[in-house]
Amino acid sequence: MGISWIMNHRLTRIMPEVFFVIFGQVVAAGGNLFGIRVLTTLLQPAAYGEYALALTGAVLAQQLILGPIGTACERYFAPAAENHELGIYIRSILKLFAGGTLALIAISVGLGASLWATGHRSWLAILAPAFAYAWIASSSSMLDGIQNAARQRVIVAAHQGSGAWLRLGILLTLARFMYIDSKVVLWSFAAGYLLLIGSQLFFLARTLRRRGYGSPARSSWTAPMLKSMCRYTWPFSAWGVFTWVQASSDRWSLGAFAGLNQVGLYQSLYQIGYYPISILTQFLLQVCTPIIFQRAGSGADPTRRISAQRLNNTLTRIVLLATAMGAIFSALGGHQILALILAPAYRSRSGLITVFILASGCFAAGQIKSLNFMTSFATHRLIAPKVGSAVIGSGLIVAGAAYGGANGVAAAQLAFSAIYLTWIFYLDRKTMAARSAVAEAA
Repeated sequence: MGISWIMNHRLTRIMPEVFFVIFGQVVAAGGNLFGIRVLTTLLQPAAYGEYALALTGAVLAQQLILGPIGTACERYFAPAAENHELGIYIRSILKLFAGGTLALIAISVGLGASLWATGHRSWLAILAPAFAYAWIASSSSMLDGIQNAARQRVIVAAHQGSGAWLRLGILLTLARFMYIDSKVVLWSFAAGYLLLIGSQLFFLARTLRRRGYGSPARSSWTAPMLKSMCRYTWPFSAWGVFTWVQASSDRWSLGAFAGLNQVGLYQSLYQIGYYPISILTQFLLQVCTPIIFQRAGSGADPTRRISAQRLNNTLTRIVLLATAMGAIFSALGGHQILALILAPAYRSRSGLITVFILASGCFAAGQIKSLNFMTSFATHRLIAPKVGSAVIGSGLIVAGAAYGGANGVAAAQLAFSAIYLTWIFYLDRKTMAARSAVAEAA
């Protein structure tokens, strides 16, 4: 009876938040899907291909620099709040963010110099908006990560839902007065994220005050937490170079072998195919990641860690089931319905959407499964599968672009995702077996 009452109480408490998260995701999904239709209407496939290539700069910032800092924001919030160390937590995050910003500036300057020296000066005009968009969008994502770790899901959902339409509104307003190209799209989206950051900072300050920010801490030294955060995040940056190459190789390979027109067609179908599973994954992570990390705590208690991993394993199975259902729906003709989101000029290869749904589901399941290593702060164990699968995937994608065009790249994406998922499952099973052996020996 007592356990039943506790479960009912937890469900009653979380269900309103789940409703607002679903509502926010639906509103954001509507804005993003409508945004794809607007972009494919305003931009010809070649211009859309240029925009897709420019986004690889944002992927670089996310994979290599600011993304790892965002993972530290989410993982360290719960232990910092438990130990009344939110002040130390914020100062540590700010130091990491400052270092990441300087690194991003250095990379952009170096890339600009390389483009100038190699004669690709036409790309210099898009370099500034691409990296501005990367920095601002990643900053907004980090703020959402902290709020989500604080279990302020309603606030995060509100920002995600309104942000998608805010960015689209700015773009449509500019479209009434000027010609729209890839550079204008990036600047307008960056402006939308910048306006959103103002609201995010306001609500984050309120959240931190309510969670005890500024209250006396056990220590005022940031060095121990900062050092721990660096140990936690460096593997993400270590494999970030390889995952960035893999994530960008499809567009650059297609651009080299087939031209910008094919890049635009491929990217639009890729977005449609990846979007359904990414929506589900984002919803599950937004609701459950704070719970997983709070259950795990510092990761030292095996009982708490196992409880967190069981929940995470359930999420992985949900994503795999949804992937199978989505692929079946698409293969039976659903891909033609999904392709209606795009302008008519982009629908010629809508059958690839089924392949992208399978690829996105396998990759998403692997990403969720990898949280098992984050709960125990064993992020270094992910280096081998991240780097290994990225190297193999990059090679397959280049070969696919050279010999099969968009179809070859899509098949290579599916093979990469399947390899990554299999590797993560194998490593997790091996880790669990080793821990069981140690427990039995003790």
